Amino acid sequence: MITYERDDDREVVRFIGELDDTGILALESALDHKLLPLDSQVVVDLTQCRVILSVGIAVLVRAYKERGRRFRVVVLDGSLVFRILDMVGVTPLFVDIIPRLDSTG
Repeated sequence: MITYERDDDREVVRFIGELDDTGILALESALDHKLLPLDSQVVVDLTQCRVILSVGIAVLVRAYKERGRRFRVVVLDGSLVFRILDMVGVTPLFVDIIPRLDSTG
């Protein structure tokens, strides 16, 4: 599921679920530059995303290449999605890490 929210001068796209073959189609549509102009700041909130496949990473990297510094992804520290993005080396490029509120991880 995807929700949109305008927060000050940026567009927040929240993804809930799994970025698998089905979820990726929804994310690609959400990041379409016809819906979100290329000059707008876009934040993709993946704090409620449980899984991300390589096709999901490819969509995020493509959005980063299109938007540069105007593109950020938010993930929970220690989450599976964070670990995968960190392992492939994209966290320094466009990932912001939010600490978990609970101690269970």
